[in-house]
Amino acid sequence: MRIEDDFVLRQIRLIVEMIAKLIEKLMRAEPAEVDREKVRQSIDDAYKRLLNMDRQLFETLDVSNLARMLRDPDRIEHTVRLMQAEGDLLRACGDQSAADRRYRRALGLLKAAGSNPGADDLSQSLAERTRSLK
Repeated sequence: MRIEDDFVLRQIRLIVEMIAKLIEKLMRAEPAEVDREKVRQSIDDAYKRLLNMDRQLFETLDVSNLARMLRDPDRIEHTVRLMQAEGDLLRACGDQSAADRRYRRALGLLKAAGSNPGADDLSQSLAERTRSLK
């Protein structure tokens, strides 16, 4: 693994931890107290730092192209974890349909990327979240 890749993976972990803290805060807050624009901006910033692309480009790429672009299994796994955390944030904000779309896209990315150690647990976790929204 290159030094640059190791740096990126550390950055990804920090981003996922940041979003986990946001989720904890949201779970304790009343819906009216949540600054949705600030949450959206935090998520956009996380994707920018993680993928080095803006959110609009990320959203336009299909999961097959995104998997090819990310290449590294660890980077794909961390991207999926970020997407899962975003889905959790969306659900905490009360946007069930957006959370469902995010979980399904994350599952699609995992499938497009093929096998990856740890992907089974992540895939199962995403599938459970999707089922719990119905």
